[in-house]
Amino acid sequence: MREIQKLHGKTTLITDGEGSVRLAIARRFAEEGASAFTMHPDDPEFATEIEAVGENVVWIKGDVSTATGGRRLASCL
Repeated sequence: MREIQKLHGKTTLITDGEGSVRLAIARRFAEEGASAFTMHPDDPEFATEIEAVGENVVWIKGDVSTATGGRRLASCL
């Protein structure tokens, strides 16, 4: 029997937490069917890890605490 995804069709924005915590949160939302957006500075290790989570997770490169990062985030959503 197929498991029902509780968050299918929903979207979430993850802006806080260390890289590994952010990845775990994004992974969990994706497992439940949600699309997840996360913002994190440019980091090759994070890039590799976020790609492994799957296509339901979108990484926006930047720092949400800066004006430039905030504008970048707003333009992606």
